[in-house]
Amino acid sequence: MQKLKIITPTQTTQVQQATQALQPMRGLTPTQALKPTASFQKQRQAYQYKPREVDTFLSNYSDPTELNSFIDALTNREAVSKKFGETWGTASTISGTVAVLSFAGSIIASLIPGGQAVAPVLAKIGMAAAVPAIPAAADVAIEKGIKPILAGKPDEAGLNMLMNLGETMDAVANPVKGLILEGPSGFAKGTGLAQDGRVNYDYDTGFFLTDILLETLTDPLNWVDFGTGMALKSATKNVAETMTKEISQQAVHTVNKSLAKTIGEI
Repeated sequence: MQKLKIITPTQTTQVQQATQALQPMRGLTPTQALKPTASFQKQRQAYQYKPREVDTFLSNYSDPTELNSFIDALTNREAVSKKFGETWGTASTISGTVAVLSFAGSIIASLIPGGQAVAPVLAKIGMAAAVPAIPAAADVAIEKGIKPILAGKPDEAGLNMLMNLGETMDAVANPVKGLILEGPSGFAKGTGLAQDGRVNYDYDTGFFLTDILLETLTDPLNWVDFGTGMALKSATKNVAETMTKEISQQAVHTVNKSLAKTIGEI
């Protein structure tokens, strides 16, 4: 029996050594800072809250959807809807339109022989129909009167009051001017019942006296009797003052009630 021989490798395997130590790689650095896209910038700006700074409280005469006057509170459906909702805006301004027509009828009836008995009745109907406009009228009083005074801007409150009076006194003539200047659509805009709000129409012929003459000729309250122009204007002023006083008293009552409720909750 032959002895087993131990087999030895003919060549010793040499352990290979790395010729160079591995070095960690440096992190990648962008050659230019990344900038957000324009659309991203717009979205970010849209979500950033910025407190609104009120520079002026002046009424915008040219904005048909702004509550500037008591006539807006009565007839401007779009402006009232923006503040109190579409349902209330539609209902209250329809009632307000009835109020305006009733007041106008009361003025005309008071100048017609035998109409003195009807005038008070129409005036009472107007007062009742104007009640739904009280919240919007209170808003006008607060936003255009009380707030500018508290902010130290009584001059702006005074200008707003004059604009309020001017628009309200022009309530009946404004739709007629709209009809003359723009046709049936202008009439609807002049009443305030159009979807785009109440547009204030004025003549601009370039001659002041001509504009005044056109204002006089196209005011339905002057069509009754041009011989009683001063009396008519006086009657119009008295009714406007009565309406303004009534709505103002109700507005003040509403404001006081709201303030009392707020104080009670504190």
